[in-house]
Amino acid sequence: MGAAAPALRAGVTAVGGVLVARWLAKDEMMLRRAYAEVAGHLRATALGLPRHMPRLWHV
Repeated sequence: MGAAAPALRAGVTAVGGVLVARWLAKDEMMLRRAYAEVAGHLRATALGLPRHMPRLWHV
């Protein structure tokens, strides 16, 4: 038997000075949480904004 596939796969690449992030999972809430974590970190690090996601994301 082979190893179980990870529940979430992700990758990040810099292309021409643009950060490209991608995720793959069957569970959409897992994708949403992963995106929110990365986006929150980028907001705080690159823009000096709070880590929380904008209110639009709280649906």
